[in-house]
Amino acid sequence: MRLKSLLPALALLVTLAACASFTDKTNELTIGMSADQVKSVLGDEYTKKMSQLSSDGKPIELWEYVDQKSNEKYWLYFKDSRLAKWGTPQALQESEDLYLPGERGDAGAAKPVPAN
Repeated sequence: MRLKSLLPALALLVTLAACASFTDKTNELTIGMSADQVKSVLGDEYTKKMSQLSSDGKPIELWEYVDQKSNEKYWLYFKDSRLAKWGTPQALQESEDLYLPGERGDAGAAKPVPAN
């Protein structure tokens, strides 16, 4: 009898856990995570928006995830296969730090974040 009364509560908990928002998932990200670690948190449904080598020969990638519920976009930057920074395109463009660490040209010109 007691087990029957717990089943609805258990079903609700499982449903709520499965419905974690994309923002909740991004809260699990930390600087330095590998691409595989990021995919284990956010999933495989991303678009690779940019891929290039930095001035020191390390790979740089920009991934874009789209929150399926809100349709909001999130950019994730990887340098040398490690997460360097992330956020919405708008938030990153509004910040003063539009560049990946160490991504300045020889003449001091910075390489901007690609526009969407």
